[in-house]
Amino acid sequence: MLIDRLEVSYCEGWDPETRTATGPLSAALAAERDRTGGQYAVLLSAAGQPLVIVEVAWRAGCCIVWFLDEQRRRALEADCRLLAEDRLFVRGGRQWAYSGPADPEFDDDVTNGEYEIQTDGSAGGGATYQGGKNPGIWLVMAQPPDAWLDVPVFGEWGRLIQAFPEHLAVLGHELSPRVRLEDVSDPSGTGLPPAQWPWHPPRPLQPAHLDLLFRPGARLEVGTSEAIEGVGGTVAIEIPQLGTLRLPSGALIACDPTYLRPVEPDSGEWETKSYSYQQSHHPFTVTVPPGDYPVVLSRFRWLRGSGPIEAAVKVWVSDGPVDSWEMALRAGEDPRTLPDDGFFGFGVDAGTGCFFDASAASALARQTTGFVLGHERSRELTDDASGANLIAFHSGWGDGAYPVWIGRTAAGDIACFVADMLTYDIMTPIHPHTQPA
Repeated sequence: MLIDRLEVSYCEGWDPETRTATGPLSAALAAERDRTGGQYAVLLSAAGQPLVIVEVAWRAGCCIVWFLDEQRRRALEADCRLLAEDRLFVRGGRQWAYSGPADPEFDDDVTNGEYEIQTDGSAGGGATYQGGKNPGIWLVMAQPPDAWLDVPVFGEWGRLIQAFPEHLAVLGHELSPRVRLEDVSDPSGTGLPPAQWPWHPPRPLQPAHLDLLFRPGARLEVGTSEAIEGVGGTVAIEIPQLGTLRLPSGALIACDPTYLRPVEPDSGEWETKSYSYQQSHHPFTVTVPPGDYPVVLSRFRWLRGSGPIEAAVKVWVSDGPVDSWEMALRAGEDPRTLPDDGFFGFGVDAGTGCFFDASAASALARQTTGFVLGHERSRELTDDASGANLIAFHSGWGDGAYPVWIGRTAAGDIACFVADMLTYDIMTPIHPHTQPA
């Protein structure tokens, strides 16, 4: 269907239960939120049929575009981020191939998929899932012709939607180059209280209770947001020393040591064995002065039940309390591109993580063939030429991906790096009065 006219109405967002816009906003109020960076939404309809809902929050740097099917279900998503003053980047999207009008929105049993686009233009993800309701159907993921878009001027929504012809085509639509927009917003619409807003901008993962994890003897009540039988309870914090990390260059790397592989025995080059985790061997952009730094482990020991489990590992850079935390990043990683609860971290495929200096990467890589930590609490490898070493440790519950946080003092100095094993996502302090390690 060729669409040459769109009705525009402003609101707080989309109600998936009623499949209607909720919290009507006047165009004037929406324009004010746009100017100040606040969040709002735009509904675009054709002949009364909702086609697109756009969620905007410039202060948070996001513009999420949803395409609706005839049943008013969200069927395709384009996740756009504000990475330059006047440019949006489409970091990825999702898509559902509903098998019939009765399928609920975001039905896990229908074929669905998602894709990612890196800021360098390379594609990632793109995986599809064959749902039980439509086996044999594989999605051809709709993607924009160009991942970089102009930030839409308030009211020029037709130009934004025209950047997604494949998304429209999946639903049988085509937008006329001369599409006309008609504002049909409620002039008296005042929206909803913030507590009732139906959506929020993506919020990257934030560190939780890292200070408590390094207080010897502190007790926590731990658990998971999704109850797992036999997991959780009261734990005491133990802080064993793992050794001293020698950093001749001050450029720190965190990764799974089994992912390191020398390219050729005497080439001086090295690589990771998995494309998925190739970023893991790059050093963090934040460096420290060359030197020797203590490494300590935060370990949970249950007061009742099973044995201990690793919660976090800290490279202790300087004394002084941590005033703020930030995610450790590598070159090319931009936290503005992260999804909700997303993070940049290091991949683990052998239940083991490690810290070491980037200057000794090639030499240490040659020592990790057949590396197994086993039942040891930690293990150390050394490059005799530079004096740099690698300290390996168990990664909590095992394989996965884990963030590294940088702790800074009130003066902005680096106090520590902490590899967070994400052992639990619920932690309640019981006796946090003891001193930090």
